[in-house]
Amino acid sequence: MKKIILILLLLVSMLLFSTNALAYVSDSYETNEYENKTEIDIDIENVNDDIDIIDEVITDESTTDDNTIDESIIIEDTHHYFFDVPTHHYAFESISRLYDIGATNYRQDHKFMPTEWISRGEFLHMLLRAMGYLPVDEIIPVFNDVHTETPFATYVDTAYRLGIVDGLGNNEFRPGDPVRRDALIKMLITGNGLLKYDIHYSLSWTERNTLLSVFKDRDAINGWAEHYITHALKYEIITGYPDQTIRPNSYTTRAEAAVLIDRMFLSDNNEKYELDLLEINGVTIPYTNKIVMEATKYNSNQQGLSNYTRMGLRTRIGAVAVDPNFIPLGTHLYIENYGYAIAADTGGAIRGNKIDLYAASVGEAMQFGRQDVVVYVLP
Repeated sequence: MKKIILILLLLVSMLLFSTNALAYVSDSYETNEYENKTEIDIDIENVNDDIDIIDEVITDESTTDDNTIDESIIIEDTHHYFFDVPTHHYAFESISRLYDIGATNYRQDHKFMPTEWISRGEFLHMLLRAMGYLPVDEIIPVFNDVHTETPFATYVDTAYRLGIVDGLGNNEFRPGDPVRRDALIKMLITGNGLLKYDIHYSLSWTERNTLLSVFKDRDAINGWAEHYITHALKYEIITGYPDQTIRPNSYTTRAEAAVLIDRMFLSDNNEKYELDLLEINGVTIPYTNKIVMEATKYNSNQQGLSNYTRMGLRTRIGAVAVDPNFIPLGTHLYIENYGYAIAADTGGAIRGNKIDLYAASVGEAMQFGRQDVVVYVLP
């Protein structure tokens, strides 16, 4: 009997203690609500109200599974998506503009990693997005190391058709490799619609020499890159580093790439004008002019034809011949039922409103005959 009484007394004591403890915990949470942004008081009967409060105090990205804030990723005065890009960063405005047009949104970890090298494929993604040239067609594999499932494959294919890239040795593009500064500058210059065909001839040796004379490492510039680099210097796309170097063979960081792309295509310094919009497969592409042209097709295996165009590009799907008095060489185009293209070649019979499209085979070229095509001139 005594044992039963003792047990009952013990149970009553435990009940009283637990009630007081719960009251203390409740008071503690009420007095410290959101004080250190780690304690959140949730009333089960008013869950919706509490969720509204939580949304005002913290963001989904900064919380863990138990609704507490991961303070390790909270940085004041940073980009609203990229926690590692503070507002005082030299590339903040450029990164923001690229983000706003969807050029960097593929990075899902909320880290832009501005000091890391940018890859060749990633740079093309940012570049083509900034230019407004979004992939719209199925890719036709060109490089041995770029396949349908390769990251940024559609951007590599589009850039190749537009004459922005040529690839490396062994028919490879190496999309995951860091992009060198000289190669990056070439992509910028060839991608810019304002710099047309005569890039190899428009700057004299004297002018090129003057532009490069102030740089200590001018001898490190490869011959093929000199014209692109001097154009970039002339148009103030690049200015060189404070130590009077260009570092043409160095890799480029994501922040540097963002600034260069922004400077070329997005910043307020660029000419702004109204553009018409073309919708293809749900994708919108800007254009400046729409022309109906008489088209034929050619292939470099046909007798008397070269493997290189007048612009010096290797022949490819996308390389088309035009009358340069009608469409300047170097102009980027979109051609219905053909795809992206670049006005890269000329021909004796190509006069006025005629265009010659590169075909994958001689048979395709012969079978095509003559047809009217709709050509959109891109900005």
